[in-house]
Amino acid sequence: MKYEVKSPRKHQLFLLPGLGIDTRVYDRLLTSLPHDIIRAEWLIPEQNETLSEYASRQWIHNGGHRRCIVLGMSFGGIVAQELSKFHKLSGLVLISTLASNVEKSFPLHAMKYVPYYRLLKGGWRVAAVRYGGGLAGIPLKSDREFLADMLSKQSNEHRMWGYQQIIHWNPVSAPEVPTLRLHGARDRVFPLSPKEGVELIPKGTHFMLHQQAEQLVPHIQQFLQLL
Repeated sequence: MKYEVKSPRKHQLFLLPGLGIDTRVYDRLLTSLPHDIIRAEWLIPEQNETLSEYASRQWIHNGGHRRCIVLGMSFGGIVAQELSKFHKLSGLVLISTLASNVEKSFPLHAMKYVPYYRLLKGGWRVAAVRYGGGLAGIPLKSDREFLADMLSKQSNEHRMWGYQQIIHWNPVSAPEVPTLRLHGARDRVFPLSPKEGVELIPKGTHFMLHQQAEQLVPHIQQFLQLL
């Protein structure tokens, strides 16, 4: 995808991390993006709260405004797309996330009927990352420990709620704001074939925001210059 580069303008970056992790996952990226930032930390879902309602509460609670460009990774990208339906913002950067129901893998669709994600309660998910992360595309022990540390700080209730939202999410339209999509060619969580409108990062994993931040920077810098 080619962009016509314009003079840079100042924006504020609104950061949404993935499910179970926090905005530290953006730290390597931010060393090359000298912008004002808002680090959105996950709120506890309220009883019977829809994903759209949760996204709006997240936006308001963290001080989102129309000059914000929202960066969303994984589940954070889904939340970003939801809040863009009801709030004015300058743009979206979607990283390692889904944009439609048809992009979901067979296992995700199957979880609607066989909710085996419930087995990932307690320390199981943390242990899976720490000792089996190499099979998931996270070969460095330091990266596995970094991810496991973030995952260990999230409650089971929030994690289970988040899984349910991902599994049942079915958007009816694409965001009506300027959008950049970055996806790893080796993403095993949300595998995606090459398609129009998506920048596939060679050898990129689901955790590429941390692992391969330097490959994402040029795409994001060029996108920001357009806004």
